[in-house]
Amino acid sequence: ECFYKWYVPVCAGSEFWQGEVPCGGSLTFALSGALPECPSRSTLGVKEKMRKYAQFGFTLVELLISIGIIGAMLALGIPAFRSYAQQINFDATAESIAALVEDTRTLALAPETAKTGVVKAYGVAFDMAAGLVTVNRYTDAVPPVILSEVKRLTLVAPATFQSVPTYPLLFPITAAGEIATGAGGVITIVLRNNSLRFKPTRTLTINPATSQVSIH
Repeated sequence: ECFYKWYVPVCAGSEFWQGEVPCGGSLTFALSGALPECPSRSTLGVKEKMRKYAQFGFTLVELLISIGIIGAMLALGIPAFRSYAQQINFDATAESIAALVEDTRTLALAPETAKTGVVKAYGVAFDMAAGLVTVNRYTDAVPPVILSEVKRLTLVAPATFQSVPTYPLLFPITAAGEIATGAGGVITIVLRNNSLRFKPTRTLTINPATSQVSIH
């Protein structure tokens, strides 16, 4: 087969259109005016980069949709996070009360040297109205007479006491870590947080013989 190659300049430089036409065929071009200057290689490179990076942008509609999705996630997530934080704080309050009971037992088993002969017992007292728990030194176990306070814990609203013992939980120094009051059965302390939709209560049960505290 026979072909003629053709070249047509597209600018005043080295840029050409090219192709082939069969022998005996015809090809006609009509050019008018002077040829434009060919762009430099550096200019072409900048334009290619601009076209490349332009493909990674966002339209206004896409941006608005993204903002709307983020706003919806925040609207759903913030209340759940607050509820989770309240649950954590509520659990920490129950664990702090359990720790106070265990600390009181430890004091009774290893009494302070400076108080030997004066302190007869250590105990945990509850004030339901004030939301207060105190660990005290007692000069007598029966009836209990407070000598001084060791430490205290105050409930932070919205946590409150729903049920507490009406008597102090006394650990006589001579009782080997057993609770003298309430020995007839398991001692129960109930905490309540009305701001929680799920599991708004925590129940602490204390075994008088072993002083073991369980949280439910």
